[in-house]
Amino acid sequence: MTLRSALNLLKEEWLFYLSLFLALSSSLLLWRVPHISLTEVKVIFILWVFLVLIEALKNYGVVNFVAERISKGKYLGLKLILLSGFLSLFITNDVALLTVIPITLSLQLEDLERVIILETISANGISALSPVGNPQNVFIYFKYSLNLPNFIKAIFPFFLLVLLLLIFLSPKSGRSPLNFKFERVNKEGWLFSFLFLVFILVAVKVLPLWLGVLPLGYALLKGRQFFKVDYFLLGTFLFFFAFTDNLSSAFHFRELGSLKVFVLSSLLSQVISNVPSAVLVSEFTHKWRALLWGVSVGGFGTLVASLANLIAYRLYRGDSVFLLKFFLYNLLFFLLTFILGLYFFIRGFPG
Repeated sequence: MTLRSALNLLKEEWLFYLSLFLALSSSLLLWRVPHISLTEVKVIFILWVFLVLIEALKNYGVVNFVAERISKGKYLGLKLILLSGFLSLFITNDVALLTVIPITLSLQLEDLERVIILETISANGISALSPVGNPQNVFIYFKYSLNLPNFIKAIFPFFLLVLLLLIFLSPKSGRSPLNFKFERVNKEGWLFSFLFLVFILVAVKVLPLWLGVLPLGYALLKGRQFFKVDYFLLGTFLFFFAFTDNLSSAFHFRELGSLKVFVLSSLLSQVISNVPSAVLVSEFTHKWRALLWGVSVGGFGTLVASLANLIAYRLYRGDSVFLLKFFLYNLLFFLLTFILGLYFFIRGFPG
């Protein structure tokens, strides 16, 4: 590996190296081996299986097949923006953007920058409704042993506000044919689709967790997608689990109330992104609704507030004007959803 490639890797995976540094340094300072709980092992396993399955769906053209079918016809900008959000409910916000943005860039859209920005916001915001919509939701869902109805009920007002804002701000005109054709989905693609649907039922606790071994085993036989998984993301979770365990053993914080959890997690996300914020703040509270809202709101704002933001920027490679627009749109969504969250947690969250 050359020095330049090493620096590029460090730049792209800075969050992984930060989590590794925090875990190692805290263990050395406290002279202890961190404890990884069974719940945290389950979270990493769930994420691992999903990442393997999503990689398979990408490799066998299933995700692009769905995207192509939806992208045809009128109201293209609005449909692409909503597509990135509703795809993220099932395949996570990061993968949704990795799928939809390349399709968007291949089309002749008049207001391309606004569509890319709103696609990113859509993936961050709409994914909040699903326990498997993003990594922090997977963590919260298993950390607090939640069930699907309570989870959806808690975050639904946030989702509804984001959806209405997206429809209002999205370009309504635009029609363009795709400039490329996707390959047909073969039998392996449809089999992985079936395994993916089964594993969604595993993730929401309808089916037992051990069934996750089946898609992992089949993916290992096929090889390619098993080894192309984002293992840096899994490592980031593991090392943040270790760091927060060390931190909680060294400092005995008083239980944080809902309002403090909401504000702290949303603001902390602006600096270290919402995934590690969820892991860190969870060590000091049982107020899962406030944490869920905080890291969901926290995904809007700065470029580092969500890993999905960085992915979108890397794919589009926008200039300083694009970055300014990106920040202003995100700031609008952050402020409006933050105000809604303050309203709920000051007056007492319903239910």
